[in-house]
Amino acid sequence: MKSSRWLVFWENVCGVSFLLLALLSIQGCVSQRPPGTAPVLTSSLIPATLTQPPTVTAPAAPVSNPFSVSILAIIQLCPGRIQNACLQEAAISDLAFSPDGKTLVVAGAAGLSLYRLDTLEEIWRVPTRTAMNSIAFSPDGSFLASGSDDKTVVLWSAEKGHPLRKLEGFPDWVASVAFSSKGHFLAAGSFQTIRVWDTTTWEELPVIKGQSSYIWNLAFSPAGDNLLASASVGNTIILWDVATGQQLRTLLGPTYWMRSAAYSPDGRMIASGSGDGNVLLWDAASGEQLLTMRSHNGYIWDVAFSPEGQVLATASEDQTVILWDVSVLSGDNAGVITALTHSILSEHPGGVRSLDFSPDGSILAAGSGDGTLILWAIRK
Repeated sequence: MKSSRWLVFWENVCGVSFLLLALLSIQGCVSQRPPGTAPVLTSSLIPATLTQPPTVTAPAAPVSNPFSVSILAIIQLCPGRIQNACLQEAAISDLAFSPDGKTLVVAGAAGLSLYRLDTLEEIWRVPTRTAMNSIAFSPDGSFLASGSDDKTVVLWSAEKGHPLRKLEGFPDWVASVAFSSKGHFLAAGSFQTIRVWDTTTWEELPVIKGQSSYIWNLAFSPAGDNLLASASVGNTIILWDVATGQQLRTLLGPTYWMRSAAYSPDGRMIASGSGDGNVLLWDAASGEQLLTMRSHNGYIWDVAFSPEGQVLATASEDQTVILWDVSVLSGDNAGVITALTHSILSEHPGGVRSLDFSPDGSILAAGSGDGTLILWAIRK
């Protein structure tokens, strides 16, 4: 691994101070992407009752808030490379913190890389021939699952980065992988298909079908190990019981496709991001739409709740991350904490494609389509 150090001046986005940071630039590029058949389960749509939810619009400037947000580190996977080359070789598709918060895994067009958070040292790298679309840690942190363009899901050793198992037989590229909250199930989404495995035996459960196109994102509920939300190219989020394959509810969004979905830590809310730049909040039990948040000027790539559930982060093609205060949802009380504009990305295409909070909520990681990884320090 080659590395060099460089200095960057960055203004605290809350207007509090300027920071002089010695940032670690990780050089080099990584390259890869993400199984059979079983009985197919289908069920009819169960639309949620939609009422006219309140709408909140992000202000042009950050509002006063109790949070201090600053750049902790910037990692460029292809520093000094021409933009198009870097986009082809190092675009970040997904990232995830380990359950103990000590490492961060990054997946993308170039493969997998695992970093130590205390030193930003690259622990291991797995270059691949096809792009990786999604990555997830098992709840015990011992292994990872990736979904790739080569129509496979691969399980990797978290310690060494060695492949442990390959799950094949998908109809098309695998866009999303997710472990259930207790780790009993692994789910993977592809074209019109969700496949689920029991992780104790690796026996595959019946294939789930019910959406008309590609399944972009999967999210298990923290409130139940078998409750899964799937977001698709269509305008629906479908809630499933993966143990039975039963479709529990369908959340009907706007006419734009749903790219992302996330449960709140208590399992009571679901946040979704759509192609029109809006963020929707839903009641997970009733399916009622609680709030529409008009914020971004491009489609939403990813959404993530902070561990305590007070903050929702949204990432967009418009090259920004916005933090929303969702602790109070009566009337217009939910509002923007601060807009985190990735000015370093303003000169690069690709937008902000992935987000994850560290387990203690002190760091927000954001990965972009131009191969830039930014770590934000969030303090109350």
